[in-house]
Amino acid sequence: MKPNSTNRHDANRIAFVERNNYYYGKQFTVRDLEQEQLYLNQKRQLINRRILGWGVVCGLDVSWDRQKSVFIVQPGMALDCHGQEIVVTGIQEIPVDTSEQYPDPCRRPTRNSLEGGRFALFIEYEECKTEQVKFPAQGCDKQERSEFNRIREGFRFRIRSWEE
Repeated sequence: MKPNSTNRHDANRIAFVERNNYYYGKQFTVRDLEQEQLYLNQKRQLINRRILGWGVVCGLDVSWDRQKSVFIVQPGMALDCHGQEIVVTGIQEIPVDTSEQYPDPCRRPTRNSLEGGRFALFIEYEECKTEQVKFPAQGCDKQERSEFNRIREGFRFRIRSWEE
C-alpha cells in the first residue's frame, strides 16, 4: 500500500459533511436516501485514503499466458486513489486483443495503441447500473419510463503500452 502523498489536503475537497437528522414522522425522499449513502461512502473513502493509502491490499497477482496472449489476474482487493474499494472475486483473463466481446459490460477492458510487446495492466473502480425496472405511463406523460434498481460496484481493466 502506498500513502497518498499527492493529495495532502484532499479532506478539504468535501465542501461540507452533512447527514440526515432523523425524527418521528419524517418523510424520506430519494434525496434523503441518496444523501445517507453519500455521507457514509465519503466518510469511509476518506478513511481509506488518509489512513490506508492506495494500492493492492491483498491478492491480485498477475501472470501472463503466452499461448492465449492474456493476462491472468487472481482474486484480491485494492484501494484506488479516491479510497474506493476494488474487489475481484474470481480469476480474470484479460486478452491483449480487446476486440473480443465480453458478456458483462461492466468488466470490459480498454486499450490504447498497444505496440512493442510490453504492456501495463491497470484496474479501475467502476459502477454499473443493473436491474432495469419499467414504469407505466402516468398522468399527462404518455410514455413509459425506466430506472435501474441497483448499482453494482465493480472494476474494469485498462491495458496500455509500457511507454505510456
